[in-house]
Amino acid sequence: MGPGRRDYQGLLAAKAKYLCSEAALETTSIEVQIVGGLSAHKNMPLERAFRDVQTSTPMPPDTDVMLANIGKGNLGLLGALFRVDDSMKL
Repeated sequence: MGPGRRDYQGLLAAKAKYLCSEAALETTSIEVQIVGGLSAHKNMPLERAFRDVQTSTPMPPDTDVMLANIGKGNLGLLGALFRVDDSMKL
């Protein structure tokens, strides 16, 4: 697999993670509004879903990095996304 294909796959992964993260954030926020204060109770599955989404979205790559990579891809700069220098190779 050449580096161009890896860059393209990385771009697709960034787009997928961004889209899923934003959809999960919006969905759980709306659900909490609908259910109300009861949704914050520890025994409610919605509490865990809301907490998991809120804490997983900042995990690397976070939203800023994903959006920067998506922007680079849209500008045709895919080669600049996933450069690994020799010191990082196993």
